[in-house]
Amino acid sequence: MNWHSSERLDTFRYTAVDRQTLNDTVLLEDIQDGGSISFNSLTALKVSASVPYLGQLELKNDFLRIYSISELHGESETVVHGTFIASTPDSVLTDAAVTGTAQLYSLLLLLQRRRVGTALTVEAGTNAVSFAASLVRSVGLPVVSDASSASLNLPKAYDGGLTYLEVVNDLLQFAGFKSLGIDGWGNSLMQTYRDPSEVTPSVTFRAGPGSTFAPQASHTLDIFEVPNRLTLVCSRPDQVPLVAVAQNDDPENRYSTISRGEVIDAEPEEVDDIPSLKALQELAKAKLAAKTSAVESLAITHSYEPFSMDDGCLVEYAGLRFQGIIVSSDISLSPGMLTGTKVRRFVRF
Repeated sequence: MNWHSSERLDTFRYTAVDRQTLNDTVLLEDIQDGGSISFNSLTALKVSASVPYLGQLELKNDFLRIYSISELHGESETVVHGTFIASTPDSVLTDAAVTGTAQLYSLLLLLQRRRVGTALTVEAGTNAVSFAASLVRSVGLPVVSDASSASLNLPKAYDGGLTYLEVVNDLLQFAGFKSLGIDGWGNSLMQTYRDPSEVTPSVTFRAGPGSTFAPQASHTLDIFEVPNRLTLVCSRPDQVPLVAVAQNDDPENRYSTISRGEVIDAEPEEVDDIPSLKALQELAKAKLAAKTSAVESLAITHSYEPFSMDDGCLVEYAGLRFQGIIVSSDISLSPGMLTGTKVRRFVRF
């Protein structure tokens, strides 16, 4: 499929989805064009959407799934964009029709709605990713996971009231994974974290003949809050906490205490499982190095083409060669599927 062709025809299909099997059940014919989907890898729930409908949207207890079907010169490609929990709180009644807008929520909301009871303790030696996967499956969501051997060195306790999603993401972070994701079919995704600088571009937008993005881009680079000191604390049961302080005093670094003439502290952080003070000190240095960078982003508007959040992206426009990862995307569910996408990278100093 040539996604860059202006002759592409886009249509949409909406289905009810059985909660138990995640299989389509019936076609929903009352949903109208004009909705939208928003993906954002920086949020806990990752995706949301809204769709207008005519009449009564009879979903009962089913989920709702959105497909697009793109056709060009006899070639057709179907993309599943998401499976959602639907809410239809408001509708408008007239003599002619009943209309409304369904608000659609990520299936990760099932984990955000479920909370730890009085307390939850994960025993030392437990595989963090496997335990996180068991929590996800307990609310009925299937899991697709990278392999991990990361096991807890100490018991990890979670207070009552925390959401399952918070617990899952904490365990994934311990294992060096990204926060929990979700794909279009409703599978929960547990994926190893990769430094954005190591992700090669799989999507390219270039100005010139055949360009598919609008001739304007929004560029942001904020360096004001880059820190030069970080304190890391590890609490230990019945022992004095371990404390490590990492400080950037490099006179060659423009954001060091020497170059800026002041100390700018990062928000103090805590870890609850570390083998030694030396390891804590090394972790503090690594965390400060990661924070000694500014977030640079570029926002563009373009015709739709399929990609995933955290995919590598290259944009070449107005003399700027911007390579980063895709962190958000807003897709119009109308022919043409106009899409606003933000690409982000870290600028190291």
